[in-house]
Amino acid sequence: LAAFQAEDIRGLLAWSLVREAVQPADMPASLRDAVATADRVYFGGAFKTTREDILKVLASSAKPTLALDSWRSGAVPALETISMIAFVAMDELADTAASTVAHAESALMFYAAVLVVALGIAGLSLVVVLRRITGPISGLTSTMQARAGGDLTVAIPGTTRVDEVGAMAKAVLIFKEEMT
Repeated sequence: LAAFQAEDIRGLLAWSLVREAVQPADMPASLRDAVATADRVYFGGAFKTTREDILKVLASSAKPTLALDSWRSGAVPALETISMIAFVAMDELADTAASTVAHAESALMFYAAVLVVALGIAGLSLVVVLRRITGPISGLTSTMQARAGGDLTVAIPGTTRVDEVGAMAKAVLIFKEEMT
């Protein structure tokens, strides 16, 4: 009997922790409702009275008058309200997981689009650098190598440009004119 009473006290303590755990405002309402239902059905009302009466009878060493089938017909539905808490919690977790997945997929699509745009900008920048800077400088390098090799007839490309490459081409043109 003492073991039953000790288990009952541990169960009540554990239940008080469960009730406390669902109090924060960010807990799903369905979970709070499931706990409230179990609290009302198992830990309160007629089933609580029945449980307490049986414990009193057992404490007095008398034989319980409640038939086993009668006990089961009250205990099983009451216990089901407690097990429903786990099902509700699992449903809420599944919903939260699905929401998290949807959010992660949206974020993935957004960042993938940003990556594609960034790669496009990088590719376009590469083309601009190759055409506007690297290509003309390579042309000037080839011209200067030809001049150094003795070809005095080679044309200097880019002398009409108004940027740094044009300034370099004009400097190479000055060298060409000085050498002829």
